[in-house]
Amino acid sequence: RADLIIGQWISFSIQGGPDIIDVYVCPQGEFYALLEKAELLELKNSHVQVASLEQIKQMKSKVARPIDLADIALIDEYKELFD
Repeated sequence: RADLIIGQWISFSIQGGPDIIDVYVCPQGEFYALLEKAELLELKNSHVQVASLEQIKQMKSKVARPIDLADIALIDEYKELFD
């Protein structure tokens, strides 16, 4: 049942690409709000729409697994260094 993964993160590794790509399976009504604020990322010879760091923080705080909380800390550290 597809509804069991709504609101969950699925991680993929891509050979020759980034170590891990997290995919968030959002509720139906949330997709267009995410897309509206998405940023365009160039990945090899493709362009991918990705959620902004602030959106990622919000989504990860809802799930709040230990790995998500660690990701939030990394996002905060990144923003302190580069903002």
